[in-house]
Amino acid sequence: GGAGTGGGDQAGTGDKALDRAGEDIQDGDSSGDRAGEKAEEKPGDEVGPRTVLVERNTEGGDVTEQDEPRTPPAAKTTTELSQQTEGETEERDVLPEIEESAFAKVKEQIEKDLPRTFPAHPLLDGIGRDALKRVLLAYARHNPSVGYCQGMNFLAALLLLLMEEEAAFWCLAAIVEDILPGYFTNTMLASAVDQAVLQALVEERFPRISAALESSGAPLAAVSASWFLTLYVNQLPWECALRVWDVLLFERTRTVLFQTALALVDLNAQRLLAAEADDRFMECVVTLAPGAFDGSGLLANATSGFADLTWERLLHDYRVQHRKLTFGGSWRMKSFASSPKAQVRPLPLPEP
Repeated sequence: GGAGTGGGDQAGTGDKALDRAGEDIQDGDSSGDRAGEKAEEKPGDEVGPRTVLVERNTEGGDVTEQDEPRTPPAAKTTTELSQQTEGETEERDVLPEIEESAFAKVKEQIEKDLPRTFPAHPLLDGIGRDALKRVLLAYARHNPSVGYCQGMNFLAALLLLLMEEEAAFWCLAAIVEDILPGYFTNTMLASAVDQAVLQALVEERFPRISAALESSGAPLAAVSASWFLTLYVNQLPWECALRVWDVLLFERTRTVLFQTALALVDLNAQRLLAAEADDRFMECVVTLAPGAFDGSGLLANATSGFADLTWERLLHDYRVQHRKLTFGGSWRMKSFASSPKAQVRPLPLPEP
Protein backbone atom coordinates (compact mmCIF):
# COMPACT_ATOMS: atom_id res chain seq x y z
CA GLY A 1 0.00 0.00 0.00
CA GLY A 2 1.05 3.55 -0.46
CA ALA A 3 0.79 6.31 2.04
CA GLY A 4 -1.32 9.36 1.54
CA THR A 5 -1.73 12.60 3.37
CA GLY A 6 -4.88 14.37 4.44
CA GLY A 7 -5.48 17.66 6.18
CA GLY A 8 -7.70 19.74 8.36
CA ASP A 9 -7.96 22.44 10.95
CA GLN A 10 -6.26 21.64 14.20
CA ALA A 11 -7.21 22.71 17.67
CA GLY A 12 -6.32 20.70 20.73
CA THR A 13 -8.21 19.82 23.85
CA GLY A 14 -5.28 18.48 25.85
CA ASP A 15 -3.38 15.40 24.85
CA LYS A 16 -4.23 14.33 21.30
CA ALA A 17 -7.53 16.16 21.37
CA LEU A 18 -10.13 15.04 18.89
CA ASP A 19 -10.67 18.65 17.93
CA ARG A 20 -7.45 18.51 15.88
CA ALA A 21 -9.49 16.70 13.24
CA GLY A 22 -12.49 18.99 13.25
CA GLU A 23 -13.57 22.55 13.10
CA ASP A 24 -13.57 23.32 16.82
CA ILE A 25 -11.46 26.20 17.97
CA GLN A 26 -9.16 26.04 20.93
CA ASP A 27 -10.16 28.70 23.37
CA GLY A 28 -9.15 29.71 26.86
CA ASP A 29 -10.54 31.80 29.64
CA SER A 30 -9.68 35.46 29.66
CA SER A 31 -7.27 36.62 32.33
CA GLY A 32 -7.10 40.33 33.08
CA ASP A 33 -4.01 42.03 34.37
CA ARG A 34 -5.93 43.88 37.08
CA ALA A 35 -8.09 42.51 39.85
CA GLY A 36 -11.80 43.06 39.47
CA GLU A 37 -11.77 43.15 35.66
CA LYS A 38 -14.39 40.97 33.99
CA ALA A 39 -14.53 39.80 30.41
CA GLU A 40 -17.68 39.02 28.57
CA GLU A 41 -18.48 38.09 25.04
CA LYS A 42 -19.24 40.93 22.69
CA PRO A 43 -22.90 40.72 21.66
CA GLY A 44 -23.40 39.35 18.18
CA ASP A 45 -20.00 37.71 17.87
CA GLU A 46 -20.11 34.08 16.76
CA VAL A 47 -17.68 31.42 17.83
CA GLY A 48 -14.87 31.30 15.32
CA PRO A 49 -11.11 30.87 15.12
CA ARG A 50 -10.85 33.79 17.56
CA THR A 51 -13.39 35.52 19.74
CA VAL A 52 -13.36 39.23 20.40
CA LEU A 53 -13.99 39.90 24.05
CA VAL A 54 -14.97 43.19 25.58
CA GLU A 55 -12.82 44.46 28.42
CA ARG A 56 -14.64 47.08 30.47
CA ASN A 57 -12.60 49.64 32.35
CA THR A 58 -13.80 49.54 35.98
CA GLU A 59 -12.84 53.20 36.37
CA GLY A 60 -15.26 54.31 33.71
CA GLY A 61 -12.78 54.55 30.87
CA ASP A 62 -13.24 53.60 27.27
CA VAL A 63 -14.35 50.15 26.29
CA THR A 64 -11.50 48.25 24.63
CA GLU A 65 -11.33 45.03 22.68
CA GLN A 66 -8.85 42.25 23.17
CA ASP A 67 -8.31 38.91 21.48
CA GLU A 68 -8.56 35.98 23.84
CA PRO A 69 -8.82 32.22 23.30
CA ARG A 70 -11.99 30.64 24.63
CA THR A 71 -12.56 27.60 26.80
CA PRO A 72 -11.94 24.39 24.82
CA PRO A 73 -15.22 22.83 23.69
CA ALA A 74 -16.06 19.18 24.18
CA ALA A 75 -14.54 16.62 21.83
CA LYS A 76 -16.57 15.88 18.75
CA THR A 77 -17.67 12.49 17.56
CA THR A 78 -16.33 10.93 14.39
CA THR A 79 -19.64 11.67 12.69
CA GLU A 80 -19.27 15.39 13.38
CA LEU A 81 -15.64 15.30 12.32
CA SER A 82 -16.32 13.53 9.05
CA GLN A 83 -19.09 16.00 8.23
CA GLN A 84 -16.42 18.62 7.82
CA THR A 85 -14.90 16.54 5.04
CA GLU A 86 -18.22 16.71 3.23
CA GLY A 87 -18.21 20.50 3.33
CA GLU A 88 -21.20 20.67 5.68
CA THR A 89 -19.55 23.06 8.13
CA GLU A 90 -18.71 26.70 7.67
CA GLU A 91 -15.27 27.76 6.56
CA ARG A 92 -12.79 28.89 9.18
CA ASP A 93 -9.97 31.40 9.12
CA VAL A 94 -7.41 28.89 10.34
CA LEU A 95 -4.99 27.89 7.59
CA PRO A 96 -5.53 24.18 6.70
CA GLU A 97 -2.55 21.95 7.22
CA ILE A 98 -2.71 20.48 3.74
CA GLU A 99 -4.33 21.49 0.50
CA GLU A 100 -7.91 20.41 0.04
CA SER A 101 -6.93 18.92 -3.30
CA ALA A 102 -4.58 16.56 -1.48
CA PHE A 103 -7.32 15.57 0.94
CA ALA A 104 -9.62 14.96 -2.00
CA LYS A 105 -7.15 12.32 -3.22
CA VAL A 106 -7.17 10.72 0.23
CA LYS A 107 -10.95 10.64 0.20
CA GLU A 108 -10.95 9.12 -3.27
CA GLN A 109 -8.60 6.35 -2.17
CA ILE A 110 -10.74 5.60 0.89
CA GLU A 111 -13.81 5.35 -1.35
CA LYS A 112 -11.97 2.81 -3.53
CA ASP A 113 -10.88 0.70 -0.58
CA LEU A 114 -14.23 0.54 1.21
CA PRO A 115 -15.72 -2.20 -1.02
CA ARG A 116 -12.47 -4.20 -0.70
CA THR A 117 -12.59 -4.26 3.11
CA PHE A 118 -14.07 -7.60 4.23
CA PRO A 119 -16.60 -7.48 1.35
CA ALA A 120 -18.47 -10.59 2.50
CA HIS A 121 -18.91 -9.49 6.11
CA PRO A 122 -22.57 -8.63 6.84
CA LEU A 123 -21.71 -6.04 9.51
CA LEU A 124 -19.60 -4.01 7.08
CA ASP A 125 -22.30 -3.45 4.49
CA GLY A 126 -24.44 -0.34 4.42
CA ILE A 127 -24.33 1.26 7.88
CA GLY A 128 -21.11 -0.50 8.81
CA ARG A 129 -19.37 0.70 5.68
CA ASP A 130 -20.54 4.26 6.33
CA ALA A 131 -19.09 4.06 9.84
CA LEU A 132 -15.78 2.81 8.43
CA LYS A 133 -15.69 5.72 6.01
CA ARG A 134 -16.33 8.21 8.81
CA VAL A 135 -13.58 6.79 10.99
CA LEU A 136 -11.00 6.83 8.18
CA LEU A 137 -11.92 10.34 7.04
CA ALA A 138 -11.90 11.63 10.60
CA TYR A 139 -8.46 10.16 11.20
CA ALA A 140 -7.15 11.69 7.99
CA ARG A 141 -8.26 15.08 9.37
CA HIS A 142 -6.97 14.28 12.85
CA ASN A 143 -3.45 13.32 11.69
CA PRO A 144 -2.59 15.05 8.41
CA SER A 145 1.01 13.80 8.52
CA VAL A 146 -0.37 10.29 7.99
CA GLY A 147 -3.73 10.90 6.35
CA TYR A 148 -4.67 7.50 4.98
CA CYS A 149 -2.69 4.48 3.85
CA GLN A 150 -3.96 1.20 2.48
CA GLY A 151 -4.01 -1.26 5.34
CA MET A 152 -5.55 1.17 7.81
CA ASN A 153 -8.96 0.22 6.43
CA PHE A 154 -8.58 -3.34 7.76
CA LEU A 155 -7.45 -2.09 11.17
CA ALA A 156 -10.41 0.27 11.47
CA ALA A 157 -12.84 -2.37 10.19
CA LEU A 158 -11.81 -4.91 12.81
CA LEU A 159 -12.09 -2.28 15.55
CA LEU A 160 -15.61 -1.37 14.41
CA LEU A 161 -16.62 -5.00 14.74
CA LEU A 162 -15.55 -4.93 18.39
CA MET A 163 -16.53 -1.49 19.68
CA GLU A 164 -18.42 1.75 19.09
CA GLU A 165 -17.39 4.18 16.39
CA GLU A 166 -15.62 6.81 18.49
CA ALA A 167 -13.78 4.19 20.55
CA ALA A 168 -12.65 2.60 17.27
CA PHE A 169 -11.33 5.99 16.13
CA TRP A 170 -9.20 6.43 19.24
CA CYS A 171 -7.93 2.84 19.17
CA LEU A 172 -6.91 3.34 15.54
CA ALA A 173 -5.04 6.50 16.55
CA ALA A 174 -3.22 4.63 19.33
CA ILE A 175 -2.23 1.79 16.99
CA VAL A 176 -0.98 4.05 14.20
CA GLU A 177 0.81 6.55 16.42
CA ASP A 178 2.03 4.45 19.37
CA ILE A 179 2.46 0.89 18.09
CA LEU A 180 3.19 1.44 14.38
CA PRO A 181 4.85 4.89 14.23
CA GLY A 182 6.38 5.55 10.84
CA TYR A 183 4.49 2.71 9.16
CA PHE A 184 1.95 4.84 7.32
CA THR A 185 4.01 7.89 6.39
CA ASN A 186 4.96 8.78 2.81
CA THR A 187 8.24 6.86 2.99
CA MET A 188 6.98 3.95 5.11
CA LEU A 189 10.53 3.77 6.43
CA ALA A 190 9.68 2.08 9.73
CA SER A 191 7.92 -0.72 7.88
CA ALA A 192 10.93 -1.27 5.63
CA VAL A 193 13.30 -1.33 8.61
CA ASP A 194 11.13 -3.87 10.43
CA GLN A 195 11.19 -6.13 7.37
CA ALA A 196 14.98 -5.89 7.28
CA VAL A 197 15.04 -6.86 10.97
CA LEU A 198 12.76 -9.83 10.27
CA GLN A 199 14.92 -10.95 7.35
CA ALA A 200 18.02 -10.86 9.56
CA LEU A 201 16.22 -12.92 12.23
CA VAL A 202 15.20 -15.54 9.64
CA GLU A 203 18.80 -15.72 8.38
CA GLU A 204 20.00 -16.23 11.95
CA ARG A 205 17.45 -18.81 13.08
CA PHE A 206 16.43 -20.55 9.83
CA PRO A 207 19.45 -20.45 7.51
CA ARG A 208 18.09 -23.12 5.13
CA ILE A 209 14.79 -21.28 4.74
CA SER A 210 16.65 -18.01 4.23
CA ALA A 211 18.79 -19.59 1.51
CA ALA A 212 15.66 -20.95 -0.18
CA LEU A 213 14.10 -17.48 -0.10
CA GLU A 214 17.20 -16.00 -1.67
CA SER A 215 17.38 -18.61 -4.38
CA SER A 216 13.70 -18.12 -5.20
CA GLY A 217 14.38 -14.47 -5.95
CA ALA A 218 11.47 -13.28 -3.81
CA PRO A 219 12.21 -11.83 -0.37
CA LEU A 220 10.08 -12.74 2.62
CA ALA A 221 9.10 -9.06 2.84
CA ALA A 222 7.01 -9.53 -0.30
CA VAL A 223 4.60 -11.47 1.92
CA SER A 224 5.41 -10.45 5.49
CA ALA A 225 5.12 -6.69 4.90
CA SER A 226 1.35 -7.06 4.62
CA TRP A 227 1.35 -9.19 7.79
CA PHE A 228 2.78 -6.30 9.76
CA LEU A 229 0.89 -3.47 8.02
CA THR A 230 -2.47 -5.06 8.78
CA LEU A 231 -1.44 -6.65 12.10
CA TYR A 232 -2.30 -10.01 10.49
CA VAL A 233 -5.92 -8.97 9.89
CA ASN A 234 -7.12 -10.49 6.62
CA GLN A 235 -3.95 -12.61 6.68
CA LEU A 236 -4.45 -15.04 9.57
CA PRO A 237 -7.80 -16.72 10.29
CA TRP A 238 -9.97 -14.60 12.60
CA GLU A 239 -9.30 -16.58 15.78
CA CYS A 240 -5.53 -16.42 15.31
CA ALA A 241 -5.54 -12.75 14.33
CA LEU A 242 -7.54 -11.76 17.40
CA ARG A 243 -5.13 -13.65 19.65
CA VAL A 244 -2.22 -11.76 18.12
CA TRP A 245 -4.12 -8.53 18.78
CA ASP A 246 -4.68 -9.52 22.42
CA VAL A 247 -0.93 -9.76 22.99
CA LEU A 248 -0.17 -6.72 20.85
CA LEU A 249 -2.55 -4.39 22.69
CA PHE A 250 -1.52 -5.75 26.07
CA GLU A 251 2.21 -5.26 25.48
CA ARG A 252 1.86 -2.20 23.22
CA THR A 253 4.97 -3.19 21.27
CA ARG A 254 5.56 -4.91 17.94
CA THR A 255 7.34 -7.87 19.53
CA VAL A 256 4.49 -10.31 18.93
CA LEU A 257 4.45 -9.41 15.21
CA PHE A 258 8.02 -10.69 14.86
CA GLN A 259 7.39 -13.68 17.11
CA THR A 260 4.34 -14.69 15.08
CA ALA A 261 6.19 -14.37 11.78
CA LEU A 262 9.02 -16.57 13.07
CA ALA A 263 6.51 -19.05 14.46
CA LEU A 264 4.82 -19.31 11.04
CA VAL A 265 8.18 -20.12 9.47
CA ASP A 266 9.08 -22.56 12.25
CA LEU A 267 5.80 -24.50 12.13
CA ASN A 268 6.00 -24.81 8.34
CA ALA A 269 9.75 -25.32 7.91
CA GLN A 270 9.53 -28.88 6.58
CA ARG A 271 6.71 -27.98 4.23
CA LEU A 272 8.70 -25.02 2.93
CA LEU A 273 11.78 -27.11 2.23
CA ALA A 274 9.66 -29.76 0.49
CA ALA A 275 8.01 -27.07 -1.62
CA GLU A 276 11.42 -25.75 -2.66
CA ALA A 277 12.24 -29.12 -4.18
CA ASP A 278 8.99 -29.03 -6.17
CA ASP A 279 9.44 -25.42 -7.31
CA ARG A 280 6.42 -24.37 -5.26
CA PHE A 281 8.32 -22.40 -2.66
CA MET A 282 6.68 -18.98 -3.03
CA GLU A 283 3.27 -20.58 -3.36
CA CYS A 284 3.88 -22.19 0.01
CA VAL A 285 5.16 -18.95 1.57
CA VAL A 286 2.00 -17.11 0.50
CA THR A 287 -0.19 -19.67 2.26
CA LEU A 288 1.70 -19.61 5.58
CA ALA A 289 -0.63 -17.18 7.34
CA PRO A 290 -4.00 -18.17 5.79
CA GLY A 291 -3.33 -21.83 6.64
CA ALA A 292 -2.61 -21.22 10.35
CA PHE A 293 -5.88 -22.43 11.88
CA ASP A 294 -4.47 -23.53 15.24
CA GLY A 295 -4.43 -20.25 17.13
CA SER A 296 -3.35 -21.83 20.42
CA GLY A 297 -0.43 -23.66 18.84
CA LEU A 298 0.68 -20.62 16.86
CA LEU A 299 0.67 -18.23 19.82
CA ALA A 300 2.28 -20.79 22.13
CA ASN A 301 5.10 -21.27 19.64
CA ALA A 302 5.41 -17.51 19.10
CA THR A 303 5.45 -16.32 22.70
CA SER A 304 7.20 -19.32 24.29
CA GLY A 305 9.39 -20.61 21.48
CA PHE A 306 10.72 -17.13 20.77
CA ALA A 307 10.54 -15.68 24.28
CA ASP A 308 14.20 -14.63 23.97
CA LEU A 309 13.17 -12.16 21.28
CA THR A 310 12.51 -9.18 23.55
CA TRP A 311 11.52 -5.64 22.64
CA GLU A 312 14.93 -4.40 23.81
CA ARG A 313 16.63 -6.79 21.40
CA LEU A 314 14.35 -5.68 18.58
CA LEU A 315 15.06 -2.01 19.30
CA HIS A 316 18.77 -2.71 19.01
CA ASP A 317 18.29 -4.57 15.73
CA TYR A 318 15.98 -1.80 14.50
CA ARG A 319 18.68 0.83 15.00
CA VAL A 320 21.28 -1.34 13.28
CA GLN A 321 19.09 -1.95 10.23
CA HIS A 322 17.97 1.67 10.14
CA ARG A 323 21.57 2.83 9.80
CA LYS A 324 22.27 0.24 7.12
CA LEU A 325 19.26 1.26 5.08
CA THR A 326 19.65 5.02 5.32
CA PHE A 327 23.37 5.68 5.65
CA GLY A 328 25.14 4.36 2.58
CA GLY A 329 23.28 1.06 2.38
CA SER A 330 21.97 -0.49 -0.82
CA TRP A 331 18.40 0.37 0.07
CA ARG A 332 17.12 3.83 -0.70
CA MET A 333 13.85 5.37 0.27
CA LYS A 334 12.74 5.93 -3.31
CA SER A 335 13.10 2.23 -4.03
CA PHE A 336 10.63 1.36 -1.29
CA ALA A 337 8.13 4.22 -1.34
CA SER A 338 6.25 5.17 -4.48
CA SER A 339 5.68 8.69 -3.21
CA PRO A 340 7.65 11.38 -5.06
CA LYS A 341 8.25 12.99 -1.66
CA ALA A 342 10.68 10.23 -0.69
CA GLN A 343 14.18 11.66 -0.44
CA VAL A 344 17.38 9.79 -1.20
CA ARG A 345 19.44 10.98 1.73
CA PRO A 346 20.35 9.83 5.25
CA LEU A 347 17.64 10.43 7.81
CA PRO A 348 17.87 11.02 11.56
CA LEU A 349 17.06 7.93 13.55
CA PRO A 350 13.38 8.02 14.57
CA GLU A 351 11.85 6.54 17.67
CA PRO A 352 10.71 3.01 16.76
